[in-house]
Amino acid sequence: MLTVFLFFACNDKGDDSQAEGDADTDSDTDSDSDTDSDTDSDSDSDTDSGTLHGSGTLVVSGTWSGDLDEGLEGTYGEDKSMDFFWNIQSDTARYLVPEHDATFLVMGASKVGYAECDDAKTTKDPIDASDPAYTDMPIGTWVCAHTAEGRVTAFVVSDIDSKKNYELTVDYRTWE
Repeated sequence: MLTVFLFFACNDKGDDSQAEGDADTDSDTDSDSDTDSDTDSDSDSDTDSGTLHGSGTLVVSGTWSGDLDEGLEGTYGEDKSMDFFWNIQSDTARYLVPEHDATFLVMGASKVGYAECDDAKTTKDPIDASDPAYTDMPIGTWVCAHTAEGRVTAFVVSDIDSKKNYELTVDYRTWE
């Protein structure tokens, strides 16, 4: 003989709507934890195995230099810690030029992190940011760098402001 037991959870109203709601809440919670773990894995891909040295927003005026280790603007050629020169040749010709021992590589529109940049075959070649569409470096472009101080950096071009002598804004993360 086969005996089957059925169990229904009921709320105060005598129906099972709360029990169904509880099940929905549980699945929402599972879904939230999945989202959290997705976020954690995104964050992990940013660091992979590097130790973060610094991050932030760096704004560099036209014909000035930028330091991706400390997030500082400086004078072209004078400070050996500077990683690039933002070379404004005219209203239409602009270049991001690696300085001192720094090297760069344009990675494209997809976000990159430590592992990608550590492995990138960076060079001392200038990056063309000229008009009409900022050629190799439009807004939203990710670039990997090995800094003059030997650190690994990933940055995204956030803005090139033509009203402020083509001021360059990048959001960067630099690892040891």
